Amino acid sequence: GKKVALIAVPLVLIGAGVAVVMARGGGETPPAPAPVVMTPPKAPVASPPPQVREDPPDAPPQAALPQDVTVDLTSTPSGAAIFDGTEQIGTTPTKLVLPRSKVTVLRFRLSGHQDQERTLNYSRLADTTAQRVEVRLDPVRTAPSRPTKPAKPSNGSDPGIGVFE
Repeated sequence: GKKVALIAVPLVLIGAGVAVVMARGGGETPPAPAPVVMTPPKAPVASPPPQVREDPPDAPPQAALPQDVTVDLTSTPSGAAIFDGTEQIGTTPTKLVLPRSKVTVLRFRLSGHQDQERTLNYSRLADTTAQRVEVRLDPVRTAPSRPTKPAKPSNGSDPGIGVFE
């Protein structure tokens, strides 16, 4: 009992410490931006002071769109494999994060159904980060097989078959 506690407690504490470090980004703290210090002028100035922009340097301009779009992919019936080129990237239903700037061509494949292809281009899409793509996969139509009918007895009029009957 005590031996287990002596081993388990340090392991739990180490695990918690690792989780905290991972949550904070691996222990590396980004450098703090240099503070902007404004000193009052020593003499009266006739023109108004220049305006200092307080936006952090990492902030994108207001007109910029988000870099990625989350796409909710579904198919009827579900379970279709999703391919980007020759690489399978998922199975429906699923959510994928796709770059907004890239045109992506996805192919949906399901055994016994016709493949479907969708071209996704979100580069000009309004300020949204989520989209939905629904694909209907139609069953492959095969020619109906006709049952073969047994030949009717020919009463000896067909010399080739009558010999074996």
